[in-house]
Amino acid sequence: MDGVNKILAEEGVAAFAVSFVLVFIAGLLYMWQENASSAAAAAHASNASSSSSTSNAKDSKGDHKAGSGRWPFVYQTRLPNATGKEDPKNRSLCVLLIDPQNDFCDPKGSLFVPGADQDCAKFATAFKKMSAKVSDVFVTLDTHQKLHIAHALFWIHSQTNEHPKPFTRITSEEVTETKVWKPVNPKHQEWAEFYVQELERGGRFQLTIWPDHCLVGTVGHAVHPALTDALSEWETQKNSTVNYVLKGNNQFTEHYSAIKADVQVKDDANTWMNIELVERLKSFDRIVVAGEAKSHCVNFTVRDLVEQMPDKTRGKVWVCKDACSSVPGFEEEGAKFEAEMKKLGVKFVKTSEAFL
Repeated sequence: MDGVNKILAEEGVAAFAVSFVLVFIAGLLYMWQENASSAAAAAHASNASSSSSTSNAKDSKGDHKAGSGRWPFVYQTRLPNATGKEDPKNRSLCVLLIDPQNDFCDPKGSLFVPGADQDCAKFATAFKKMSAKVSDVFVTLDTHQKLHIAHALFWIHSQTNEHPKPFTRITSEEVTETKVWKPVNPKHQEWAEFYVQELERGGRFQLTIWPDHCLVGTVGHAVHPALTDALSEWETQKNSTVNYVLKGNNQFTEHYSAIKADVQVKDDANTWMNIELVERLKSFDRIVVAGEAKSHCVNFTVRDLVEQMPDKTRGKVWVCKDACSSVPGFEEEGAKFEAEMKKLGVKFVKTSEAFL
């Protein structure tokens, strides 16, 4: 697979070059700001000598230095609340919302899951009523480009030269032996063969071609309005921020689970096990889960999370069974998921019970 990894790495050269230029420009702007701040400080000092004793007193206490244009401390990128400390009374419960996005949850969405709009409304109502009990919120976002291994643009039929229709299943045999399906770009052939084999070896799903969905920058990628309002109210109430977790933004692998990609890409850490997310979730006494779809992303996120938890703590995971729905045709997978997770101690409850 070294050849494949080399190819994938080469495709990142352009992105790296752009990032380098942006960092260089940012450096120049920083230097300019520093020079401007120094000049301002010098001017201020020459005009404020009479108040120097007062300013020095403030400086000794760690207050903001007059005229410096800089604060002597840096805010954390994210504060749990206004004081920067977790409230012990609320530390016990977090919410994990999985892919509550318009393309899944709006009837006009490209991959609408029947019932998902009602799931959002039901969960939002319960969440608003009980938000004071919620210490932290994690929202995963399926995040794709149009050119993705699970989208039609990536593949072409070897005989008809047509892209596959939505919901086409592509087997490893059709890629590695009969060559019915092949990547449009020949240099992706080796990876494509490896990928479909690994998918089937992992025992989850064969490759399914989905309608283009959750494309970056589109309305379909955004969180459903019923939930954005509820999340915004929670942020205001707690003076905190929602944790958004992006997944699926590597075009060479599916990422049903928020914990790890279905097939990990060697040179992309974003596809590896998200240990930080796992550890943060494990720190709570209860993890309330809802979202879409029960048959896919809820299914494998919970499976991968539970796999990282000691047996005796798996009962901390509470799935809102009336706030997640399965993709049509995959209802059996949703039912299988619920049955198997119950055996491991995961609780499936009504949304009205999840926060009690």
